Amino acid sequence: MADKLYAGDTLAKIITFKDENDSLFDPSSAEIYIIDPDGEEQQGENPLGLGDLSRTGMGTYKLLFNIPDPAVAGVWTLRIIAVYTPDDLQNREDFPFTVEES
Repeated sequence: MADKLYAGDTLAKIITFKDENDSLFDPSSAEIYIIDPDGEEQQGENPLGLGDLSRTGMGTYKLLFNIPDPAVAGVWTLRIIAVYTPDDLQNREDFPFTVEES
């Protein structure tokens, strides 16, 4: 079930990175997009990255993102594209959340 937020709220998400053996790891880099229901990327022209996250432990990070006010109501998407080198493995995951009208 998607999280429900309102314009002006803060999206707080714990993000974990796990390999195929279910072991936590720190990615080499990550691109993080917050996409509104109209397909507009809310973080501006550049994606957020690992430097925009707070590392809380091996492979575990916290994202805080302020939902704009006003905001388009509907299902938004938190998209994370993680890269792990030296293998240059890339993994993408989407996490939906709902922004409702105030």
